[in-house]
Amino acid sequence: MEPDPDMLWPLPVADTSGPDHSHTISQSKDGSMNTGLVWAAAAVSLATFFGHVFAGGPRVAKPLLASGELPEQAKWMGYFCWHVTSILVLAMSVGFALTALHPDLSGEAGSPSLPWGT
Repeated sequence: MEPDPDMLWPLPVADTSGPDHSHTISQSKDGSMNTGLVWAAAAVSLATFFGHVFAGGPRVAKPLLASGELPEQAKWMGYFCWHVTSILVLAMSVGFALTALHPDLSGEAGSPSLPWGT
């Protein structure tokens, strides 16, 4: 097998001698996106966000700020990172939900179905 110059690393060749398994778990047999899995991903990431903020905040972030053993800069940097993580997990939830709501807009870069496609 010669490596494809467009690939970043060589991948094993799939066995195509058996039944048609060209669809993946994220696609139905007609090739459309399985939005149920995307909604599940949105729900899990939203639950992670709420757990991070409401369960982890009082157990991790408040004691971090109350610690007298850490320098002030370390405490505030940890607190800043805590908030960045919270925002990014929430943004991930929103991204999954938007993808499930508008599966026609998700695809490969340059896809004609995308508003910015070529």
